[in-house]
Amino acid sequence: MSKLDDDIGARLTAARQMKGLSREEASKILGQGFSLSAVQAHENGRNALRPHTILRYIQVYDLDCFWLLTGSGDPGRLSDTLKTILSALSKEDRATWISIGERFAAGRPEV
Repeated sequence: MSKLDDDIGARLTAARQMKGLSREEASKILGQGFSLSAVQAHENGRNALRPHTILRYIQVYDLDCFWLLTGSGDPGRLSDTLKTILSALSKEDRATWISIGERFAAGRPEV
């Protein structure tokens, strides 16, 4: 993949370690679609991250999106704006937005 994928992967590794989690523990907490091999591939920069994947890591690791993507800012703090948005969404609405992100990532943005 690219240097950006490698850099994001390194930050995912650091974030997981800051939470005190093994890859296996992280895989279980992250849930469906995050097998041990997928988490390892993300951390090693072998798999490009889709928007819904990034969102899940941000939620579980309580990360600032800007830090994850750029390395700038505070890694261990989910932005207040994103926290507000996520807390306002019901479980069904979050699932809908994740589904929309998946469709866009797959090149199928139609509803």
